[in-house]
Amino acid sequence: MAAINDLINQIDDLELRERIKAEVDKLSKQKKFGLVFEDHVPECTALYDVPVHVGSKVALKDKKINDVYVVKAINDNQATCVNAQTKETAEFNVDSLVSIAEFGEAI
Repeated sequence: MAAINDLINQIDDLELRERIKAEVDKLSKQKKFGLVFEDHVPECTALYDVPVHVGSKVALKDKKINDVYVVKAINDNQATCVNAQTKETAEFNVDSLVSIAEFGEAI
């Protein structure tokens, strides 16, 4: 980017220089150049053939797969779950849950 900025600064026409600089600034905000380190949530894999039971890691079928819950109890097709991140307790219908495996776990 420094080389591009140096070339832009060599443009004699002030109006042209400012317009090109503005366009290059827009481009540099859209595309990251060089080495980029991005934070990400570890991947999860839905295991649709694995039944939900007490102790299972699960996610809601119609929500983000990375929103992980742990099943603490199952009564009358209702699962009491604890969110793995927030530690909040919630109840879901067992049919709305899917077992998951997080990255690095054996399947």
